[in-house]
Amino acid sequence: MTIAQETAPSIPPDVLDFFTSRRGAFGAMNLLPSHLPTEARIRQLVKNVMTVDYGIGIAYNAPLYEEYLQSFADESARSCGTVGLDNTHGSVYADQLARLRSLDGTQLAHEVSKASTDTMETVNLFIPKQCNMSCRGCYAAAVPVTTRPYTDSLVESYFQGSLAMARQAKLLGARTVYTSGDGEPTLFPRFFDLLEEFQKQGMQWLLFTAGLAFSSESAAESVWESARQHLRGVSRERIARRLHDFSRDGQPDPTVRALLAELAEYREQVQIYHSLWSPDAARNSAIRRPLTGDYRYVTVDSRGTELSLPSSLIAMIDQIFTGDLRERLGIEMPVSDISVFDLPAVAAYVVDRGLRSYFEPTILTGRNKARDLGEAPPAALAASAPLLVRTLCGFRNVHQPTVKYVEHRAGNGFAASPGMGVDTSDLWSMGVLGPLMIDEGDDGLFSAVHSPLMAYANYVHITGCKCNDFAAELARDRETIAARWREISAVMPSGGIRREELRTRLRGGGIG
Repeated sequence: MTIAQETAPSIPPDVLDFFTSRRGAFGAMNLLPSHLPTEARIRQLVKNVMTVDYGIGIAYNAPLYEEYLQSFADESARSCGTVGLDNTHGSVYADQLARLRSLDGTQLAHEVSKASTDTMETVNLFIPKQCNMSCRGCYAAAVPVTTRPYTDSLVESYFQGSLAMARQAKLLGARTVYTSGDGEPTLFPRFFDLLEEFQKQGMQWLLFTAGLAFSSESAAESVWESARQHLRGVSRERIARRLHDFSRDGQPDPTVRALLAELAEYREQVQIYHSLWSPDAARNSAIRRPLTGDYRYVTVDSRGTELSLPSSLIAMIDQIFTGDLRERLGIEMPVSDISVFDLPAVAAYVVDRGLRSYFEPTILTGRNKARDLGEAPPAALAASAPLLVRTLCGFRNVHQPTVKYVEHRAGNGFAASPGMGVDTSDLWSMGVLGPLMIDEGDDGLFSAVHSPLMAYANYVHITGCKCNDFAAELARDRETIAARWREISAVMPSGGIRREELRTRLRGGGIG
């Protein structure tokens, strides 16, 4: 039966019940443990972010902040149950805004000071764009590492900067680093050093990986060749020793085995979504287009349906995330025109193996602006909705801000991004990247994530797919959008927002 002949995938009743029982404001909540806080916790975090942003608007005489908050409160009340609220809390954010308006400067300064240390549990820290894939449907516009390899300066700049981002995020309440783009995390030459350092900081690292280095020996050899030149922590010696032992014993794929063994050292600190674009081996590889080697596939049975899954995923299931640690491994799959009718069998496999899942609608940004990984037919997508996440991805950005590494003429560094699929090169060409750049010091991240453009993106765009919406707007009328975003960015004076100055302004009457 072809997609054209079939109108909707048939989901097994027990699988449907499983996902329905875990449904939440974000969609299907069969997520990794640190992916999202509870809905009650989300409400508290959002109220804290609102407190900070309201205080900024008052202190810096920037009424746009209050306008955006009012828009957010109104939409929240209208959309009760879809922005982290149950039916008894439809006015929770409107009530918070009313309470903030009742405070005098001294009271507000106190509230802002308290709230600013608890505005996030997770920071979405993107990796540089280098990737060992050239996926036709890449939402993040990753670049082939074969044509733009890692340089020594890039490796050190990102490594030191990412540790600084994690430290700053921790000051704002974060306990998890979340990496969903731009490139392949395990390809970063100091990947294992980052794991070690995040562990020392007490941070979980939740990441998405294509897993090629844990499946293809040639890909693993390429990764190790770069890593062994840059790793400085304990991982370098452990990988080298295991690689020697596996090679001496004549075991197949010794580099893959050595990298998997090292990943297992951090199994209690890392949480992984292994991405899969199709459970058909030929189709998956044709869409993903590995640059070095290819996956070894393993055929598994899912209730009578054969699935071809990367050996890296099977190894993580059988060797790393075993027993009580199984909840730390999930499958991420874009639900697209090539995979939507495979979804029931993959979802059943997830349920039967005790895995977590991140089944998401296709994102039409980055390299996928050409729609090589197309949207699923409407009827099929609607039938799949109970299994899907990202019902309110835009809302999540209020309490889970995105930070990207920037390589531009403006200089390398880190910047807050108004959306996960928004490319920093677009922000640069539109003239709005500057206020989003994160400077050194404990307030750099704070200033960037509370800048005017971030407030606009967070509070005005809370429903639907923000990234797809922004991409469509830019394609339709880039000049108008750029002018609007520049006007928004300009409401805050240069120099950024500093917490002590913010409190001083509020205690002194608001306007400095």
